[in-house]
Amino acid sequence: MIPKTAKDWNMFSKWLMGLSVFFIIVSILIGIRSYLFTKKAIKSEATIIKLVESSSDGRILYTPVFTFIDKKGNKHKIFSSTSSYPPNGDVGDKIEILYDPDNPKHAEENYFFNIWGISLIPLGLSTFYFMIFAVVAFYTQRKITKSELIKSPD
Repeated sequence: MIPKTAKDWNMFSKWLMGLSVFFIIVSILIGIRSYLFTKKAIKSEATIIKLVESSSDGRILYTPVFTFIDKKGNKHKIFSSTSSYPPNGDVGDKIEILYDPDNPKHAEENYFFNIWGISLIPLGLSTFYFMIFAVVAFYTQRKITKSELIKSPD
């Protein structure tokens, strides 16, 4: 259903503002989780041992698989949580990672996007859409108020 009247647009924009607030809150919570991870995590050096090819919308993406040794001397093999084209490195390249000392299987490449992208991108988009729909709600409310004043003079 496409909104037709100012009241419809006003309700629609307020609903979307609420949805944007929900995504802003979720993004902030994910950001807090990332922050807590970075505060607890230990930096280490890992070696890319393999690049796994995958296809997404006809494009080839590469997911690095890397190994590292934790502070206890145990070796871990991790599949990256991100894929890219071109790949972030070649087989044999050394990369800096962060890993949770209590759960070394939770390791991420120490790149800004890997750590913060999952919270900052939705946060930015949700904030942008919130502002757009706030403007729509403001102007449609003004139009509704004006039309009500015209219909019922004092």
